[in-house]
Amino acid sequence: YSPVKSITVAHTAARREEIAAGRIGDADRLDRALTIRSTIEDALWAGNTAALEYLSDHATARAGRHGGAGSTGRWVKAPGLVTATFFQHTNRNVDPQLHFHNPTLNRVRCEDGVWRALDGKDLARHQHAAGAIAARVTMERLAAAGFAVEVRDNGARELQVVDEAVCALYSSRRREIEAGVAPLVQALEEARGRELTDLELHYVRQEVALATRRGKSAAVPETPAEMMERLDAKLVGVGQSLERVYTQMGLHLADGPRQGEDWSPEAVVSEALAACG
Repeated sequence: YSPVKSITVAHTAARREEIAAGRIGDADRLDRALTIRSTIEDALWAGNTAALEYLSDHATARAGRHGGAGSTGRWVKAPGLVTATFFQHTNRNVDPQLHFHNPTLNRVRCEDGVWRALDGKDLARHQHAAGAIAARVTMERLAAAGFAVEVRDNGARELQVVDEAVCALYSSRRREIEAGVAPLVQALEEARGRELTDLELHYVRQEVALATRRGKSAAVPETPAEMMERLDAKLVGVGQSLERVYTQMGLHLADGPRQGEDWSPEAVVSEALAACG
């Protein structure tokens, strides 16, 4: 689970303030920054946990004999997923990007108490739903903590307090992918004589992302302070700094909890069906 970039930027700004306050021994500033950072992390953990709970509710294992004549195969609910979660702070380009890895054991205790192999292919069908749940739970938690949320032109829900230009500067991986996607899309559309569908575009982006992904670096990692200096330098061109982002965030949060959006499963289903139509 990887949240939208504005959440990562807000977290990074709070972490930078934490380091700066600790360096000069300002306990009040340190506590405030730590509170904001912890609030963001708590919301992310809540989203990730909600996604795993959803997947656990929908997990199945195969029992009996599947396929062929005389098949007695059936699917058994398998809510006992065994998962280890790793919370990460950067991507392979060493841009800030909070995300969770959730490796899951391929053995699961089923409702009847028997341990079986997890049906991973069936579980994978629910990955986008799980991702949507994680994102929405995170945003609702952040709204309750005082962060206003807005829907931007690309349809993503982002934190209003973080400028889009700042997010773009910390998204070098996305720029690399889009640069690789453009010529492929042009060639495919010329060959087919039509625009690609959203699903086709998804697969093109996925292919480019895998083909251009860097290997994991074996270089000596930066200290947190060195990382903040490097990230601050990136913002000079847009007249911003992590300190300024943090100051704006403090003023923003002073307004208190925001109103969460009304939740209607029926409205979501209706909107989805209209979009598919």
